[in-house]
Amino acid sequence: KNLILFDPENAKKLLAEAGYPDGKGFPTLKYKISGGRPTTAEFLQEQFKKILNINLEIENEEWTTFLGSRRTGNYQMSSVGWIGDYFDPLTFLDSLFTTENHFFGAYKYSNKEYDALIKKSNFELDPIKRQDILRQAEEIIVEKDFPMAPLFIPKSHYLFRNDKWTGWIPNIAESYLYEDIKTKK
Repeated sequence: KNLILFDPENAKKLLAEAGYPDGKGFPTLKYKISGGRPTTAEFLQEQFKKILNINLEIENEEWTTFLGSRRTGNYQMSSVGWIGDYFDPLTFLDSLFTTENHFFGAYKYSNKEYDALIKKSNFELDPIKRQDILRQAEEIIVEKDFPMAPLFIPKSHYLFRNDKWTGWIPNIAESYLYEDIKTKK
């Protein structure tokens, strides 16, 4: 499988092949943000300039304007975060990538095969078969179409004293049921 990796030399080569050797003549890219995460935008701005000699202009918009820009496709680049709000792959696969539901994703991405798999998964009662259907849909997103590029996953840190408490179960979604945490007797 061909994963997209950080490869500055190949990026420079592809840029030159596209007619922009050393970034010369490449138009300034506009990166829209809203409030939080200016350090991410500033980091990308610095890296685009340093590695590819491409200018990245940061446009900070008020949240409602930012969402409107994303919904209408009035942006070249932007970033936004998403946290799974329930324990099922559809929290990402349906909400972010289906043609009719990608309000927050707003990539203008559409793939009929993908949409059909997601719809099929909604009616599959066998969990193993459903998992296989969702895996096929995920392969379209990750390996075939790649409509967006994840930049990072924030990491959280929690301190928990096992000698005083029970019921804390770490999980990838970082979603905890605090009523399950009890004092050790």
